Amino acid sequence: MNSAVLDRVFSVPYQHLYSTDFAGDLTPSLGAASGLNRFVGDRSNFLLRFFAGEESNSEVADLQTDKACPWPLVLFGPTGTGKTALAMAILSQQSNRSSAESNPSTISFSNAAGSLQNKNNPSAAPIILSAQDFDRRYRQALETASLEDFRTRISQSAGLAIDNLHQLAGKIAVQRELIALLELNRSTGLPFIFTMDSSPFDAGKLSPHLTSRLSAGLCLPVQPPGPAARQLIVRELASNYRLNLTDDAFEMIVSKFDVTVPKIEHLFSQIANGLDSLEQFSFGQPIDVALLNQLFGKDAADVDLMASTILKKVAREYHVKLSDIKSNSRKQSTVLARNVSIFLIRELIGCSFKKIGRYCGNRDHSTVLHSYQKIVTACDASSDRTDSSVKTTVQKLRLLLTDQLASQSNLF
Repeated sequence: MNSAVLDRVFSVPYQHLYSTDFAGDLTPSLGAASGLNRFVGDRSNFLLRFFAGEESNSEVADLQTDKACPWPLVLFGPTGTGKTALAMAILSQQSNRSSAESNPSTISFSNAAGSLQNKNNPSAAPIILSAQDFDRRYRQALETASLEDFRTRISQSAGLAIDNLHQLAGKIAVQRELIALLELNRSTGLPFIFTMDSSPFDAGKLSPHLTSRLSAGLCLPVQPPGPAARQLIVRELASNYRLNLTDDAFEMIVSKFDVTVPKIEHLFSQIANGLDSLEQFSFGQPIDVALLNQLFGKDAADVDLMASTILKKVAREYHVKLSDIKSNSRKQSTVLARNVSIFLIRELIGCSFKKIGRYCGNRDHSTVLHSYQKIVTACDASSDRTDSSVKTTVQKLRLLLTDQLASQSNLF
């Protein structure tokens, strides 16, 4: 497939703000959503293009967008990638379509009118619940002998979304109920959408019987935005906050802050608040890299604390001692943990290689640089020395540390 097609940015519009009230179901918003009002994707979330809005111009012949997608749909990925909002957007999008032209058990990957509304109740609204809410309401139905009413509410809705389905792990009874609902849904064809923090096929998350039912549908990963999507997101947020970024400042934010959309939005909020406190700053003045560094500059103690946090997190991940990372050990697991620590300190804090060397056992600049480059190569998809296991672990640590460092720094 043409790489230009893969790199194209697309979006899935958020048409509503939502209520999780079981009685009220999904309700239209009285106002616009805060922040970005759409999910923005690129190569990193290419499969989600099938749900893009018409403005994305995403109809591409070789994608075979006229093919149908069976329910249920499972969206899985790290916290903050937009799974919940995306699930609600897709559910709302599909439930608003006409039921005149398509098979009620599927949705179309094209933007043509489809069928997801309950034919017997055209005014029905879709339902969105957290996994814990779903479990609680199921148990209430059991206690009050109203299980049939519980099932009827769902079967007569315009669709069901359950957020954080992995939280039902170990709850066998409610998983069995969900299996029963999925079986019933084969005839009704309502859209069922679930979100999870990882693939439903990961061991220990859900029962094999439920996993089997989910596998009959479509399971799609939701990743943090890639470079192309981040460019659009940063540009749009800069406009929303009325910030005049120089080209260098724009590139710094796009390339350095490889995190989720909520964290990028929080970053812009902090920039705006920080600028308000600068007496020498005037509205409309260009914001360059030097000004960003001034806003987010840290004293030595802050940097030391953040570096220590990274080292400890990596040591736990690789099951090595912190003292081993700082030692001269050449054991494979220790060397890998050391290299990943160096990479993350550089990427998340921006320390010099000389300073990183001091954090990692007084290593010299060239040794630290070599370790850093090893992880860069391992995470580079275009390299013939790519290591998928290293890349996956680094991505996971990066997201976890972003949250952990938030309490120590105003950087995110």
